[in-house]
Amino acid sequence: FKSPETPTKRLIFISSEIQSNMSNKNASTNTDHQPIRLLARSKQAVELYTLPDTSSATEATKIKKGGTILHEGKTTLHVLSPNGQVVFIHDVSVGLLRSDLTENSANYKAQTFLKEDSKAVQLAKCSPRGSFLVTWERHSGVNNLKVWESNNGTLLTSFSCKKATLTGLQWTHDEKFAFHLVTNEIHIYDANTWKRVGKVRCQGVSSFSLPSVKGVAPNIIVS
Repeated sequence: FKSPETPTKRLIFISSEIQSNMSNKNASTNTDHQPIRLLARSKQAVELYTLPDTSSATEATKIKKGGTILHEGKTTLHVLSPNGQVVFIHDVSVGLLRSDLTENSANYKAQTFLKEDSKAVQLAKCSPRGSFLVTWERHSGVNNLKVWESNNGTLLTSFSCKKATLTGLQWTHDEKFAFHLVTNEIHIYDANTWKRVGKVRCQGVSSFSLPSVKGVAPNIIVS
């Protein structure tokens, strides 16, 4: 497996707590607007741009040139938490880094946070609520699909996965249970203890899908 080349410039749109704001759109007009941000990754750095508030003509300002640099170096990937408040960045010389984008964060600079070496990580994604971070690295005889606590970087559990994919490990929308695809079966875990609590037997199963948002019937789709 070969990691894709670093793009010249990659943009990701961030709007913190969009769903919450939409559900409260008829609430008091005095509610503070959440910032709208752009996250850009180039060959040189990962930068954060905060867009001006254009809700009022008198408050509108021009966007500043240049963004806030979260990390400088050769990066291979970056992942946003579901609520847009945390960015995970992978630097080939350092490993996975974590940057807190909350309003009260004194320093957006990405910092190391995992308790073990993560330089070999090639894929990463967050669980539906962002409590967990799952990573994949090239298989070398030891478990290479790893689940981390996203806040403090503690390794919670790990599995063996030769194929370069993260779809074989999924959570229910409330993160109470995790489902892991193995040969002819899907194992079900209590996501708090990572003890296996059940399994789904399906000969030849190659993929499955779980709803990741609240309100969708908790059905499992197997193929």
